[in-house]
Amino acid sequence: MNNLYLTYETNFHIDGFGAQYQRIVGIFCISRIIGSKYVHTPVDKYEHLPLEYCKNIEDHFGLEIFKAGKTVKQNGIEEKIPEKFDNEIRCLEPMTLDELRVVDENKTTLIKIGFAMQIYDRNPDIQNTGMDELRSLKKKIDLPEFQKDKKNIAIHIRRGDVAKDSYYYNRFTENEIYLKIIDKMQKQYDNCNICIFSQGTEGFDEFREIKGVKLLNDLDILLTFEYMCNADVLFIAKSSLSYMAGLYNTTPEIYIQNSFWHTKMSRWKYIEDLIKEDESIVGDKVVEGYSNYNGNGNENLKFLFFIIIFFIYYIIFNIKKITKNAKTIFQPLLFCKST
Repeated sequence: MNNLYLTYETNFHIDGFGAQYQRIVGIFCISRIIGSKYVHTPVDKYEHLPLEYCKNIEDHFGLEIFKAGKTVKQNGIEEKIPEKFDNEIRCLEPMTLDELRVVDENKTTLIKIGFAMQIYDRNPDIQNTGMDELRSLKKKIDLPEFQKDKKNIAIHIRRGDVAKDSYYYNRFTENEIYLKIIDKMQKQYDNCNICIFSQGTEGFDEFREIKGVKLLNDLDILLTFEYMCNADVLFIAKSSLSYMAGLYNTTPEIYIQNSFWHTKMSRWKYIEDLIKEDESIVGDKVVEGYSNYNGNGNENLKFLFFIIIFFIYYIIFNIKKITKNAKTIFQPLLFCKST
């Protein structure tokens, strides 16, 4: 597919840095899977970030070498990326790879993709293809809080705009789960350096009291991202930022929650598997969200409820038949009794 190019449709949906760059990474990897080429369309606006910060992000990831008009080697062929295309197609939410395999050897075709999650949520390991190339382009940043002689553990906790009573309540995870994670890590590694990355100042007192734990809140977003990309152990929050860091990070110890809306990579592990105990109890309290993973009592109650409803409906719609059968069975007994 020498004449087929894929790019991100930046006007599809304004979102945060993590979400939009996760889409870009996914589109890049899909281009490598189907044998097409990638054209970089810079994002000019991110939610929660000033407009001038967009340049920092572009410089950091190094994808400007794939902009239209640049000469670059892709899929073994070095050539100039067209500045104008014969065909431009907006395929904003493709469901399959075949939708993107548009072949016309006589014309250059550009497909603008807004959101390709439907493709790699069904097969997340698609995102492995192309990641080595992306890692080689990304800049490195000094990470002074990491220590070479220790196991550096990064834990991302969604806070700020995420709280129990916020619009994003489904992205909230209780501190108790993170305390359990920290306990497991400190028992597993005698010499570990645990860094928590989040936003705000409230609700973190429990972590400040733990020896060997650093609370690194409200850092520059690219610095936070780089810490997570380079951690020896990474705990992903319900966040596109740390999910994308998991794609860039090559450590075999990456953990994600089962209730995350995107499918985990096969090389990642579930946080629930790490912290589970008999009956999923942490102290005297059931771990919130654990029922989504192992189908515990809540799921059993739902099943029992549906069984009861089924029997009620069965009796209502078959009452005449049941009454007739009952008379057939019990009438001889009543006759014997009367005689």
